[in-house]
Amino acid sequence: MMGGWYNYLTLTKRFINHACVALVLLATILCLPPSVLAAEPSASDAKVLLAKYVDLKTQLAKNQYGIPLYLESQEQANPLRVDMDGILIPF
Repeated sequence: MMGGWYNYLTLTKRFINHACVALVLLATILCLPPSVLAAEPSASDAKVLLAKYVDLKTQLAKNQYGIPLYLESQEQANPLRVDMDGILIPF
């Protein structure tokens, strides 16, 4: 039977995993050019996000990160495109 020590290690590993994902997200956001961060929302943005959430609901619930995060990347002729979707919940 696994005791309290095993539970502590499991929680510690999950915390470290979540902290690493959060640091990668923060670094990605801080490295974005200001023009990306200052995009003006349009009236249809909420509808588009809601529709995308419905499509990605399963991937957000079950993934290798253990948090509601979905990453998709595409490498075309020259540029690399990365879409990152997730649910951010303040602690």
